[in-house]
Amino acid sequence: VIKELHKLGFTEEEIVNGGYKVITTLNYEAQVAANEAIIKNLNAWGLRGNKNQAAVFSFSPIDGRILVYAGGKDYSKSQYDRVTQSVRPSGSAFKPFIYTAAIEKGYSPNDMIDDLPFKAGSWTPKNYGNKYRGPIPLYTAFMISSNVCAARLMDAIGVRPVIQLARVMGITTPIPYDYTISLGSNSVKLFEMTRAYGIFANGGFKVEPYAIERVESSRGTVLFEAKKAKTNKVLNINTAATMTAIMKTVITNGTGRAANIGKPAAGKTGTTDDCKDAYFIGFTPDVVTGVWVGNDDNSRMGELMGGTVPAILWRDGMHVGIDT
Repeated sequence: VIKELHKLGFTEEEIVNGGYKVITTLNYEAQVAANEAIIKNLNAWGLRGNKNQAAVFSFSPIDGRILVYAGGKDYSKSQYDRVTQSVRPSGSAFKPFIYTAAIEKGYSPNDMIDDLPFKAGSWTPKNYGNKYRGPIPLYTAFMISSNVCAARLMDAIGVRPVIQLARVMGITTPIPYDYTISLGSNSVKLFEMTRAYGIFANGGFKVEPYAIERVESSRGTVLFEAKKAKTNKVLNINTAATMTAIMKTVITNGTGRAANIGKPAAGKTGTTDDCKDAYFIGFTPDVVTGVWVGNDDNSRMGELMGGTVPAILWRDGMHVGIDT
């Protein structure tokens, strides 16, 4: 909110001493629930140290209102903002960009792909637990988060279209021209990833999240009022709908079952292959929420996967009045 006030032209002096009333977009009930869920779930997993962290970011993909914003588990101990400042590998949470690029090129969710060992130059990606299933439909490959299928798909469509698509969808962090991005070796910001997933929820339109509804003077004069959020079309509506349908299976039958809130929702788990970063990013038609869990010193977190603490955290956050 302070950052946004600066952008709107309010000075530090005005913000601190102006006596302004600032009305934000935050859903207070959901924010409190998210803060509590972070502590509860990290503790339940034995992640009690200051370095064990989680971040949660929620906004409306329709109008851009930011609903929940937790940059860490305890602001009094660390003011570092893991929503917009932290740049960490995305793991399998990056796979929707590969599948979206494939669908834009004419692939269908029912097209078959080989879930079998794959090699690109000297790089040999492996599936979790070295498990391979033979030929499976694309949507199943996504649902179970097959690494070799993501790599094979990117080999078929090319690296450049994937990078171009990620850029159009709002990822600004460096993306190397490299096969390993199919498994999310590149680092991202939780804010940008969540904003990008919002495009699927909003029929292909990208909305810019914002935090301030209006600012009033101490006498009640309105000094600023938010206009309708900027939106631009970045995906074909059919592509967005197809990806949403595929991403629903992650929660109903795939790696994100722990995120099930008992109503239609779609999303994707993400775990880096060294278990240092875990994500769950998902959405309903009204709300998109991104969750990241990791250690500030970039050390391993045991066998923490996107389908465990992040998915449970996401479910807890989405349950509270946030999703109407």
